[in-house]
Amino acid sequence: MSSTLPLPQATRLAAAHPAGFTLGGVTIAERHGHGRSESRRMLQKAADGCSFFISQAVYDPGTTIRLLADYARDCAREGVAPRRIILTFIPCGRAKTLEFIRWLGIAIADETANAILDDPAPLSRSIAICREHLRAILSQDYARTLLLGINVESVSIYKDEIDASIELHHALHTVVKDHWPGRA
Repeated sequence: MSSTLPLPQATRLAAAHPAGFTLGGVTIAERHGHGRSESRRMLQKAADGCSFFISQAVYDPGTTIRLLADYARDCAREGVAPRRIILTFIPCGRAKTLEFIRWLGIAIADETANAILDDPAPLSRSIAICREHLRAILSQDYARTLLLGINVESVSIYKDEIDASIELHHALHTVVKDHWPGRA
């Protein structure tokens, strides 16, 4: 016999467990807007016991900026401390990888996709785009009040794209150091 336990209830049970689990939740900026509030979902998940959030990969800084600004505003309005948000970035250097990223539900504008794939060094271009997206995200007012972190992943089976995740990590770490000297 199988039973299903709704995620909010499972989160509350795990948060109350005597082992003191640290629970995280996923946040997807693409869900924010059009009558849906990912920010409100994050507040509810935090109330249920999530102590941090990890984002779906960022390839559209605008949706992430809107989500983070609304989350900071909603936390201030409700008088709750924001939870840490870990922003995920992934390198992309192939049309096949780009197709997979989009299949995962990650929004990549055609203009961004073409800039990557039409470049003679697509992985370098992807890293440069991720770096600029992080700069845009960190340049907002909420960056002073939200606890932000960076996660770099590879979703590729190709060695050059896997290796590019290390280069991307270094590039994003530099952005963080430049933005917050002494904090990185």
